[in-house]
Amino acid sequence: MPSFFAKPQQMLRPLISDVAGRTSPRLARLLPSRRSPDLDSLCKRVMLPSLPVADEDMTRIAIWEKGRRMVRQDHWDDLSRRVQLADDARLSTPGGLPEATLLVLGAHGDVVAAATDALHDGIPPEPRAMGALEEVLEDAPDDYVRALVVGLAHLRIGRAWLEVGDASGVVGATGAMHHASAHADKARAVLAPFDPVDLDAPSLATAQAALSEGPPPPDTTDPQVTAYRALITLDPDCPQHMRDYGSLLSRANSGEAGLLEHEAGHIAGITRSVWDDSGYAWVYLDALACEPSALLGLDSDRFIKGLKSLVTLRPNQHLINEITALCAIKMAPGTAHPKAAERTRAALHGCLDWLLTNHLHELHPRLWAGSEIHDCLSTPRLGHRALVAMGRKRALHCIATVFADDMADGSSIAFSPAGMYRLPAI
Repeated sequence: MPSFFAKPQQMLRPLISDVAGRTSPRLARLLPSRRSPDLDSLCKRVMLPSLPVADEDMTRIAIWEKGRRMVRQDHWDDLSRRVQLADDARLSTPGGLPEATLLVLGAHGDVVAAATDALHDGIPPEPRAMGALEEVLEDAPDDYVRALVVGLAHLRIGRAWLEVGDASGVVGATGAMHHASAHADKARAVLAPFDPVDLDAPSLATAQAALSEGPPPPDTTDPQVTAYRALITLDPDCPQHMRDYGSLLSRANSGEAGLLEHEAGHIAGITRSVWDDSGYAWVYLDALACEPSALLGLDSDRFIKGLKSLVTLRPNQHLINEITALCAIKMAPGTAHPKAAERTRAALHGCLDWLLTNHLHELHPRLWAGSEIHDCLSTPRLGHRALVAMGRKRALHCIATVFADDMADGSSIAFSPAGMYRLPAI
């Protein structure tokens, strides 16, 4: 047995197995036919630091709040300068969300929240709040940032009508679609005078890509393809655009994986100078989480190669938690996946070995609690205490199950930036 003082990588060598498209002996125990070990007991011997509120969460909230505060204090010129700086410098959070878009979300956050709350209460939103926001355009009609704030507010209120209006009883489905379409039309009209390429403004391109999704849904995916290709070409460094695109394609073409696979390959070509071949993995990352049929067209070898490149190019614990949770939970045996994609699912689940052994050293429980997808136009929020507790329990159970045999002698496993290592029983 290696010395207790050996380097983590040396101590872990016996734990590492070949996961090239096969289920390792450790992961095989996850199959329903095997008797489960005492996971609660094993979890107590998994030493993994946990952050109930991760740095990524705090960064997103801080930027969002900065945008809201500027509008509350009527500092529109300061907001405009800050958003343009974020666009020019392509600033983003460590997890990859664009700072410019987060500032804009915060800027119209109060108006959108009031409209959404009203719909949840079963009453139509008060139009005066949106009217007051639109007045800021008259003071600076050439300011694309003010147009963004107003346009994206219309878009998000339109989405709220679709998601809440019918269910809450404010209007029927037809009425909800009518209101959503009206808001989308207003958003297009507000943003139409501004060209994101001429202004070198990815935040504008993001808004136009979001508007290409509808409502009403377009008869063809061509507007979406055109808008997202333009956005990703303008800002290839930002992975969130690729993630949003893949998620959109998987939802819009559920059960038909051909377009998603084609576009993942195309985007990998567009972004090769930045991400090598990892653009393929970025496009599929959220698609796999939200739509199981995305597995049908996936090239698992190419995707896994892309994942390995991603965690090397961006060794960010937020991202590593997202990837590990996807492979552990969404790709687990027994989950609802197309039978034809069983081998692909098993290959992705097999990535747990090298992700846990070499890359994960800080647990972000909220990412293990569910299938939350962070699209650019969602309001950042902190997880509820119960959600965090559930995510931590789920993560530790997954890890304990994978390494149950290695802890059968009473030893513990610990995680560090240098790798995972085993501590002998005392």
